[in-house]
Amino acid sequence: MTLPTKLLTWTHSVNQRVTFVSVLQCTQDLLFAYKQFAKNTHSATITGSCDGTTGAKDGVDRWATAANAGTRGAAAGNAQSWVIWKDANNVETLLCFQGATDDRVRISYSPGALFVVAGTPNQQPTATDEVVVCTTAVSWTDITASGDRVWHGWSDSTKKNLMFVMARQSVTTHWWGVVEATKEVDAAVTWNGVYGIMFSGVGLTATSALFTYSVNASARRTRVVIGGTPFTIDAVGGMEMYNSTVNSISDALPELQGGVGYPIIPMKLGSTTVSAKGRLGFQKDIYAGRMAGANPGDVYGTNDWVTLGAAGWVLPWNGTTVPVWL
Repeated sequence: MTLPTKLLTWTHSVNQRVTFVSVLQCTQDLLFAYKQFAKNTHSATITGSCDGTTGAKDGVDRWATAANAGTRGAAAGNAQSWVIWKDANNVETLLCFQGATDDRVRISYSPGALFVVAGTPNQQPTATDEVVVCTTAVSWTDITASGDRVWHGWSDSTKKNLMFVMARQSVTTHWWGVVEATKEVDAAVTWNGVYGIMFSGVGLTATSALFTYSVNASARRTRVVIGGTPFTIDAVGGMEMYNSTVNSISDALPELQGGVGYPIIPMKLGSTTVSAKGRLGFQKDIYAGRMAGANPGDVYGTNDWVTLGAAGWVLPWNGTTVPVWL
């Protein structure tokens, strides 16, 4: 099987283990690691932060150590650790250590970089255009009081406008997300800006590659401004004509490949919104693969591409390191 050519150059941080001490420690360590990856590898700019005591949107990174990310607030109006960063898309991402238990967080983004601090600055910031992708209703790092966690990071090395991070514990992918630029392919579409994010609360499944976005669920959402009007579009594996019930990928061995290997299909972008219907573009280096029988961490080629979750998603790997999938 001929593997797809990677469109981007990638910088990876793979097989990063968080040794278990407590659930709180795992969560604060992962929050801190993701902030560090965004800042140091992805060249994101920290626009505001709070160590649980002092908070401001003043460009200061108050998460000097993982402990600074370790103040959990039960709700928006409680003191909590939070951090905001802005990437090359001019999109701000907000991570808050918030929830009823130590495995919960709140993650959102602002397409217009409009986050402002609360009246009490160590509480949750807000934005008028905020898109919440992970609420405190679901576990982020797993409540299991044992077992190491492992995380992986991907950063577009050139334009710095595409970033993935994911965490695993035992057999579950607890979070996977991205703020990115996509690739437009249709001349009739005028792209003034593209960005998107995805959240998986319980694991990447076959349907996560095929159907529509839902907060705290497995799906893919991209927002685009066309002619000054914002639209929300969803990715569908192998999509040429948008259909909400696409089932084009299976565990079947392709006959045209001599019954060898499994398909890798580009993740196209489509919309059912009036004035923005049809195929609009596709995502860079994000593919849909085998939808049944795959194992998380399965690779294509010589560690060139990796399968996330039990099925569905295929992302570029670094070509050398064997993935560690707890």
